[in-house]
Amino acid sequence: IGTAEGMEVRPLITSIPETPQQMAALRQAIQNNPAYINSIISQDERTAVIVVSFKNGKGGFRGMMDTANKALDSVRDDTVDIAIGGLPSFLSRIEIYSERMGILLPLAILLVGLILFEAFRSFQGMILPLITAILAVAWGVGTMGAVGVPMDVFNATTPILILAVAAGHAVQLLKRYYEEYYRIMDRNTAGTTMTPREANRLAVIDSLSKAGPVMMVAGMVAALGFFSLMVFEITTVRTFGIFTGVGILAALTLEMTFIPAIRSMLKPPSDQDRLLEKRIRIWDIIVHKIAHQVTNHRQRVFSVAAGLIVIGLFGMSLVVTNNSTKSYFSQDATFMQEDRFLNAHIGGTNTLSLLIEGKNDDAIKDPKVLQAMDEIQQFLNQQQYVGKTLSIADFIKRMNQAMHSDDPAFYKIPEDGNLISQFL
Repeated sequence: IGTAEGMEVRPLITSIPETPQQMAALRQAIQNNPAYINSIISQDERTAVIVVSFKNGKGGFRGMMDTANKALDSVRDDTVDIAIGGLPSFLSRIEIYSERMGILLPLAILLVGLILFEAFRSFQGMILPLITAILAVAWGVGTMGAVGVPMDVFNATTPILILAVAAGHAVQLLKRYYEEYYRIMDRNTAGTTMTPREANRLAVIDSLSKAGPVMMVAGMVAALGFFSLMVFEITTVRTFGIFTGVGILAALTLEMTFIPAIRSMLKPPSDQDRLLEKRIRIWDIIVHKIAHQVTNHRQRVFSVAAGLIVIGLFGMSLVVTNNSTKSYFSQDATFMQEDRFLNAHIGGTNTLSLLIEGKNDDAIKDPKVLQAMDEIQQFLNQQQYVGKTLSIADFIKRMNQAMHSDDPAFYKIPEDGNLISQFL
């Protein structure tokens, strides 16, 4: 505030106002300094903001929120509404939701197991691909833990993705094994003498030697596809790509070594297993009908594919790049409602910091630099989604006004660099 001696700088509130006169003085002090409006006091003077800055700690974002909630729980009552906002509020929920992988991964394993059992109708046909997938997940996620990389919302899908890719590749090799085994046994029927155990071992060798090269190429292509994400400058994307690729390579290694070794030790498929595996089911009927349509109505297929390509190209033009953390959540969630409340009553809950760096020392004392900062603020204030801007220029202008008897005409950047230096 301006005084006869120049200006006085003191805390906005030294004690809680108890009289109408003290409250009026506080209201006037707030109105005198535009920096307060919509930053810590709303325009209608019904909402006040407590701004808390957290340093990185062991508790992560949930630790930050636990600290804030612990402080607020002791003062909550029916006289005021208390809302919590800010990036830690959302990132703490992401940490909580990421823990659901502990439930989703077993559920995914169960679903994959049911599909495998339906496909092969044998426990061996179900268990062997699952062993491949589960061990690959253990290698991929275990590597993350060994190097100290935490699970977050971006790489939380890594275990399920590894599971799906590994199980899919293992099925191909196992299917080829069954085909080779039954082919060898059919030769036995034609006069060749070979025990089921010998046929089992030979089928493992034949399936691995014939399908192995294709499996290696497919696995390497899939792994390299994810490793290519290492070129991203976003750490979480690189982490996702690296450890998903590691998991796929683990699956490939298991498929080429561990699983064939187990398969050669297990009991060969029985005639009953063959009958069950060969039985026509709904999936065979569906695939047969698709094959019939594709081979007999190629022009129709080409027309549909061309139409889908056109639609896809049009859709590509509508893709919007957006990384809004808030778009991940339901609008009905409590923390989303609190964010909307805060966003509606103050300048905004999304903070963007602009760093202005001068070429020379003490550039911040240059009137032209501060005037340029002020012009940037004026431009930003005219944008649709900007609710509040604040910089050191606001405080310099306020001090300049206070030094001139609070004359509104002096709410501007002084032209004297020495005066700015004195203010700072």
